[in-house]
Amino acid sequence: MRSVLETTSKTTNPSSGQCWRKLFNNPVVVTGYPTLRRPQLEPGSGLEVALDALTALADAPIISTFKDKTLIKGYSTMLIPKRKVGDLIVWHFIFNADGSRLSYLDPRVQSASSLGGITPTDITGARHVVGWFDFARSYAGCPEANYDIKWSALGPPRSRCAWDKVNISVGPGQFASATMGFTVSKKDKSPIVDYQRSYTGMVNFLAKQYVVLYDASGRRAWLVDGASAVLHFVRASLGQDLTGPSKHHCSYEDGQLHEAREDLDGVDCAVEILLNRENYEIPLYEENIEKWDEETTGPGDDPPSTRTERVSKRKISYFLWKEKVFRICPTLESIIEHIQDRTTQDGVGLRLRGTPRNMLDGFDFMDIVTETPPKPHTVKLNFGSGWTDLIKSIDAITLFGKDFGDIIEPVVS
Repeated sequence: MRSVLETTSKTTNPSSGQCWRKLFNNPVVVTGYPTLRRPQLEPGSGLEVALDALTALADAPIISTFKDKTLIKGYSTMLIPKRKVGDLIVWHFIFNADGSRLSYLDPRVQSASSLGGITPTDITGARHVVGWFDFARSYAGCPEANYDIKWSALGPPRSRCAWDKVNISVGPGQFASATMGFTVSKKDKSPIVDYQRSYTGMVNFLAKQYVVLYDASGRRAWLVDGASAVLHFVRASLGQDLTGPSKHHCSYEDGQLHEAREDLDGVDCAVEILLNRENYEIPLYEENIEKWDEETTGPGDDPPSTRTERVSKRKISYFLWKEKVFRICPTLESIIEHIQDRTTQDGVGLRLRGTPRNMLDGFDFMDIVTETPPKPHTVKLNFGSGWTDLIKSIDAITLFGKDFGDIIEPVVS
């Protein structure tokens, strides 16, 4: 038997996933020791500890619930559940270094988003990993995200739903279009009408809004910006075009989109892609084909005779990428306007403020992807409903679906 001893320096502020080090005074790490597999967690996610050892090391023997947050609490220590993957619960460890009492109202506790839906039974029957990440990356609208998203399969909304008798009817059949070709010349165009300004303005408007993507199967939610949500809709819609019944008529090829710079993330990444002019004109499928014959008359072989030639021509009009983006935006705009309507008793915004905290009202993600008039749904939250106060305060849209995947993932430093 041979052993090698290595000494590493202590860091004042452990990197992401390393908060478990504060559980020990002088930890000794053994490499190569066999441990249970954690295939769904990233390397460096933290230290796996049995529950009895975890509560003893943290001196936190009490499983408690405070303001809908399930916590493991000690006098000067606290463990906050941040993520659940399979039978694994990932915890973040916070403490007062001077040994003073740690309050439930401590800003570190209030600012930490606690995983909802966890019961004491779940905790006692799970495996536990200590180590949370301070930095995370959003995959909303990114090419790496999962776009094989399913319908939520939720039933009709609850009685007295905030969206009761509200009609959101902006879809493919609702766009006004001329039956004959009509073009406005540059000299006749009003200075207040500018398609590019309208498109850019809409993207910038949605970038300042918020969308909650709620997975009805995993009963977890992701809060993303509106621009990333639009890009998520578009990619999901393109995925259906490439795999659905009309795939043979689709001109778009996967990977054709010009992506953002690698140093951009979140809303900045989404806006750069949506406003990239090279993406505007990407053809998705043929929309209209015009055919006609032209005759030209010219001198014949033996003047003054003439010769007539007939040439067949055709013009193909394509449905473009920017038009798909623009068809999704009005639906979101309409929902946002309803949410922000608190001027009358019938305003959705006022009714949402009066919705019970454990009730989540929204629409189906796939309704918007397929340009179907969205119908409201309701999810009842059994635990951890306090976060609904946040989404009400920021007027966030709630959209239900299944198999969103991990929209936000920790970044290993």
